[in-house]
Amino acid sequence: MTRSHLWLTSGAALFLAALMTVPAVPTGTVHAQTQSPDLQLGKKVFGDQCAKCHGRQGKGDGPDAKKFGFHPRDFTLGAFKCRCTASGQPPSDEDLMRTATVGLPGTPMLPHKELSEEQRAAVVQYVKTLSNAFDKGNLASCPAEPAAPPASADLVAEGKGLYEKMQCSKCHGSTGRGDGPSAASLKDDWGNPIKPYNFVLVKNFKCGNRDEDVFRTLQTGMTGSPMPSFVDALSFETDGMSADRKKETVDHRTWALVRYLRSLQQ
Repeated sequence: MTRSHLWLTSGAALFLAALMTVPAVPTGTVHAQTQSPDLQLGKKVFGDQCAKCHGRQGKGDGPDAKKFGFHPRDFTLGAFKCRCTASGQPPSDEDLMRTATVGLPGTPMLPHKELSEEQRAAVVQYVKTLSNAFDKGNLASCPAEPAAPPASADLVAEGKGLYEKMQCSKCHGSTGRGDGPSAASLKDDWGNPIKPYNFVLVKNFKCGNRDEDVFRTLQTGMTGSPMPSFVDALSFETDGMSADRKKETVDHRTWALVRYLRSLQQ
């Protein structure tokens, strides 16, 4: 999880100081669903490429993790940071495939582009068997993000105001350098220290570096970290609006935050 490049993975984090409460997902065992070629291939790829960090049963207790002192994802919990789905829901196949392909910048989770698309798709399906969070199924792909409004100084200024209103500075600092008053005490849901992102220096955000990725992370939060979804927080003063108008307002505010965060980068 790690180091100074943790992007919104941090804050009670990026905005609000409140820890995100994620429903506990019962630990699952490897489901005996098939001996299909895909799952068998996925199990082999997992054993060859993933088990050294994540452990043979996917519990995050592999030999390299113990040796170097980092904390890989425990797949049996069904809790994944990078996803396009709502809080408490399992990630889509597209989310898992993205992580398997490009990794998680700023962490020991490296890209695995050396694997074929078939191998990556197979290991995604195998990882899903390690937790019963996927028992009721999951999305195959992510819905498209709403179109971004044109970049402008006014939108950046609006985002700055929202950054202050959402109390992002408590974790990320008033200038976005990850040095807020709560930064030193932040921990993930398993008690591991976690650093707020330094938006001035970070070049590659953990859950994707496109503006659309940043938008998605702000709206969905990051399971297991202090970073909650901000959809509800950004819906202030929308009482009486239609559902469509309320969504448009929250989406616009989210884009304003994205533009402001981008403006902090050197």
